[in-house]
Amino acid sequence: MLRDLINSTIQLLRLLVIRAGGLLFLFLANVIISRSFGVDVLGQFQYCLALVMILSTVGRLGQDQFLLRAAAQAKAQGDANSITVKLASSLTALALPLAAATLALIAWLLVMQPAAPGRVAMQIVMALTILPLGILMVTSETMRGAQRVEASMFLQSFLPQALFLAALYALVQWGGVRSAWIGAAYAASFAASVLATFAFWPTLAHAKSGGVFRATQQAWADGRHFWLAACLNAGTAWIDILVLGLIAGATDVGIYAAIIRTGALIGTFIMLVANPAVPKLAMLYAQKDMKRFISTFITYQALFAASAIPIAALFLIWPQNVLKIWGGEVTSASTAFMIYAAFQILQLFLALPGQLIAVMGLERELSRINGVAFVLKGLLLVAGYSLAGLEGAALGAGLSLLIGNLLCAGSFIRQLLRDGAFGSKAIELPHARKV
Repeated sequence: MLRDLINSTIQLLRLLVIRAGGLLFLFLANVIISRSFGVDVLGQFQYCLALVMILSTVGRLGQDQFLLRAAAQAKAQGDANSITVKLASSLTALALPLAAATLALIAWLLVMQPAAPGRVAMQIVMALTILPLGILMVTSETMRGAQRVEASMFLQSFLPQALFLAALYALVQWGGVRSAWIGAAYAASFAASVLATFAFWPTLAHAKSGGVFRATQQAWADGRHFWLAACLNAGTAWIDILVLGLIAGATDVGIYAAIIRTGALIGTFIMLVANPAVPKLAMLYAQKDMKRFISTFITYQALFAASAIPIAALFLIWPQNVLKIWGGEVTSASTAFMIYAAFQILQLFLALPGQLIAVMGLERELSRINGVAFVLKGLLLVAGYSLAGLEGAALGAGLSLLIGNLLCAGSFIRQLLRDGAFGSKAIELPHARKV
């Protein structure tokens, strides 16, 4: 077990460079938008980004989560060739729904969005991100299930963010840049990242996938349960931005987005550990190796707290200094930031079960949990913002996050009890192994 711990730590450090770099690039890109174009433009950008993320999830038909589990099972069985065939078929199937989602968003922005013409142009161009984002997510999640975690994280969480920051910085340096170019830079960064996936998976370009309609029918049959859970999860993640976009001004949306982006630095450590943890634990669970499953889970859970608590303490002690990077308007929301950061700290101890139950055969239960969290977050956010402004919105978002994580943890424990994972022969703590 000590060797497993050392290997996990080394992998964690490599992933730290990739994930932390990607997060830093995206964070700086948002800071550039806020400081160069204004916090209200940041709010418009984040509002459209929320729509892009949700509609891309709808158009993926649950294939990212389905292929994550299918690739882990194929890897455990030594059947690596079938992974490429399944991925090629899924990508063929997603062409129509992702294109439909793109057109739907463009129509919504043209007809319903009450923004200045320049900002509508920015959002319309951003809508073109839906297709490459969907392809990139499905491909990278398949790679993650096949235990190619570093390549997966590079394509999903580093490369597009780096390209977006580089393009945005270049545009700002040239001067006189219109906000529409922000959307163009974002869409182009994901399109270029999709092209880069073929360098990591060269056989994918030559894989046979069959007809589009047959592939779409099969993809829906395979991923429909994952699809509902994924849609609810995406809705829960972004409903705060959407709701504020409808009931508040662009400036408040921008300030709230700055708070969320900064608080997400704590959540980064959760995702950093979850990225190698989920595929490894999924494979152990598929092999029904419950002893190693439990001990590995405990190891990763300990790494959660050890890696994230220092930065969490910094946020709680000096919130105003942390927020100064965004500009003067954002520093006034330090109380809301502290509230959100506190709930992010609580998430350190509850987030991993929510990442795992989707690969444990509990996708229907996850759909119900996400449905509850989705409704709660929307209601609590509206109530909180109406009563206490951004502080109330942060409290409502945090409470819904906590409740959702508690429900996921309960489902995770019940499934392990059904599997007999807590029997005396199943449990082996990392420090208790005899040599």
